[in-house]
Amino acid sequence: MAASGKKKGTSSGRTSAVGKGANSRTGGRATPRAPKPRDDRVEGASAPPAKRNSPSAKNKKKKATAQPQPRAGRAKGSSNGKRAAVVADDEILDREHDDANESGGGDGGQAPLSLADRGRLLFANLINPPDVDGQGGERSRPERAPARTREAPVDAHLPDGTRVPRWGMGDVALGWFAGLFVPQIVMPFVLVGLGYVFVSHDGTLGGDGAAIGEAVGRMANGQASAVVKSPEYAPIMLGYLLPQVLMWASLMGVTAWAVITKGNGFVKDLKLRAKWIDVPVGLAIGVAVQLLVIPALYWVVSRFTDQNASGVARRITDQAVDPLSTVLIFLGVGVAAPLVEEIFYRGLMLRSVEKRFGAVWALVGTSAFFALTHGYLIVLPGIFVLAVILGLLTQRTDRLGPAIFAHMGFNLVTTTVLVFNLKLPVG
Repeated sequence: MAASGKKKGTSSGRTSAVGKGANSRTGGRATPRAPKPRDDRVEGASAPPAKRNSPSAKNKKKKATAQPQPRAGRAKGSSNGKRAAVVADDEILDREHDDANESGGGDGGQAPLSLADRGRLLFANLINPPDVDGQGGERSRPERAPARTREAPVDAHLPDGTRVPRWGMGDVALGWFAGLFVPQIVMPFVLVGLGYVFVSHDGTLGGDGAAIGEAVGRMANGQASAVVKSPEYAPIMLGYLLPQVLMWASLMGVTAWAVITKGNGFVKDLKLRAKWIDVPVGLAIGVAVQLLVIPALYWVVSRFTDQNASGVARRITDQAVDPLSTVLIFLGVGVAAPLVEEIFYRGLMLRSVEKRFGAVWALVGTSAFFALTHGYLIVLPGIFVLAVILGLLTQRTDRLGPAIFAHMGFNLVTTTVLVFNLKLPVG
């Protein structure tokens, strides 16, 4: 009995020692907060320590494996650092479990939808999409956004307060095509309205011979002879001046629209200004080019061709058959044409090409284009040289005055020589 009692006492002492040791491991500090109990666990419930080999301890171990318990209970016998890590991991798992229930479950802690359920829900929404309130039915039509209005471009300004010019090569192309096609469209209507008939004659005869042949044929057939008014016999006002006026108006109209609406005007953008010195200097340069440079150039050209460059200009000056037509030829060829051509070619075109390709390419390119617009291969070398000189005058002086008066001097010499049948020192 004594032995059994001693053994019993020893056992009870060992049990109390275990309990005492368990409390001593916390160091007198408060134990970490236990995680939120799940299912049917009672908050704050703790089982009394039991013997390892007793039936009650085995049942509790089985119950612990069947129901999840906090990991803090499993950390018995570990160090304080390991216990803190186990408790922190358990709190993280509990928080993730709660978030999963809230995100996928809706009310009552339902489990998240499976992949098949999500697919069926997506297919149902495609067939019957929800409306604005999230209920089934037809989708409500969204409000139409107000029409976008195109705002006018805001002009940039230079430090002196002037606008940065927005005109360019597109305006040059528009002006040139307008000057080319407007006379060809308008002139037929004007001539037909005035009784002129466009008649083409077959055979080798033409001009006066064709008209005489037509009159003889009518008389031979017993028909009354009639004089057909052909456009080639139109007076100078219709045959030369009106087409030129239409071309000049087209060139100047587009140029004015471009520099006024997209820039600062003729004077600021195109440098349309002159000094008194530009008149004698410009005229002298034009006369010198016509009497000295052009003869030397065509002396070289004549080595390769027999064509005469003055024959092209005679088609215009031959129409000066009376004092009025002579004055009109001088005003048109010697004054109006140089003024309009310099404003368009050395003003709008030269400045536009300069902004994109530089001064040198602008000078060469616009000079070649100006020569090509005159339409005859024989006059191309002389017109190109003249255009280069006029372009250099414009770039060096930064104004159109010298080029305008040099062009006038060049054309006035040509007109004077051809109208009065003087010997032109060309070819």
